[in-house]
Amino acid sequence: MVPEDTTAMRVSVTTILGAYADAWDSLVESLPIPSPFLRSWWLDTAAGSRPCIVLVLQRDRLVGGLALERDRHLGIERLRLLGAGALCPDHLDAVAAPEMRAEVAAVLGAWLTRRGDRLLDLDGMVTDSLVAAALPLRFRCERSAVAPWVALSSRFLEQTSLRRLVHRTERRLVRDTGSCIVERVDDVELALRVLHRCHAQRWGKASSFLGDFGRFATVCRAAAARREVVFNVLRAGDEPGAIVVSFEVAGHLSYYQSGRIPSRRWRGAGIVLLARIIDDAARRGLLDADLLRGDEAYKTLFADQRRELWRLRCAVGSTAQVALHIDFAAERGRHLAGRTRRRLRSIAARRHPSRLS
Repeated sequence: MVPEDTTAMRVSVTTILGAYADAWDSLVESLPIPSPFLRSWWLDTAAGSRPCIVLVLQRDRLVGGLALERDRHLGIERLRLLGAGALCPDHLDAVAAPEMRAEVAAVLGAWLTRRGDRLLDLDGMVTDSLVAAALPLRFRCERSAVAPWVALSSRFLEQTSLRRLVHRTERRLVRDTGSCIVERVDDVELALRVLHRCHAQRWGKASSFLGDFGRFATVCRAAAARREVVFNVLRAGDEPGAIVVSFEVAGHLSYYQSGRIPSRRWRGAGIVLLARIIDDAARRGLLDADLLRGDEAYKTLFADQRRELWRLRCAVGSTAQVALHIDFAAERGRHLAGRTRRRLRSIAARRHPSRLS
């Protein structure tokens, strides 16, 4: 229920945080996971459509909020978490002053389910999110990804099985090129050019990230102004062969994106670079390193714990309910088609193995 004193609590919807940016960032820092994808610089630059930042105010004090963006899907207004899509933000939720979580949840729930038709499609949510607690209607919540992470100590590298692999690869690079140096790049524009080149060489057209690189570059410039984005490169000889971009927020490292030259000479360079970045973060006293969404095998070399990420979907209004059922039916159809294709390939491989060799 909405708190009885409705004059004390109100909602203000805006496209930019403006004067509330510092207060919002303070609320982010009070979260169990202070996600970089909730910081003011992200909200001001990462939206792929129309920003819709819902502020919960107690008189003029910011006590909570939810960062969304609007678009239309099947003719219905759709609300997604701000930055959704190729930029893949993680560990998202509403923010709230710790002593006012219940009140903020009630206000947000009333706003999200107000009269009218709308779809909610919120991907990258934390477990036991405040948004899920706020919604007074039925919703579908599915695990969409896992995010490996590791708590840091000052002797991170020495305590892992990575140490020998890192030292062996570094010795090989020094032998082949004369040097192997990991260094921070403070020139953001230079770092962005290196990242684009190395990422494109490594992934090419298979990368959805490159399609939104311009938006990501804008995000990085804003984060750099707050000293919360870091670019590190590994150089062997005179050439940067691998690069990693990570965010550092409230004592937490988030490994975000990378690229490397895909040649035999540079094999293992990405592992070495990430290991050195995490080891340096541990020595500087950061609390943990989050490798964000994805259960790629290489992440098990660094992380011994995993968090789950969730996709929450529901519809408000009868027309939106129809649209949501259409989405679910289409997904079931795609799943069935994919399973059928895999089954047919398996049958063909057994009957005509030479055709597939």
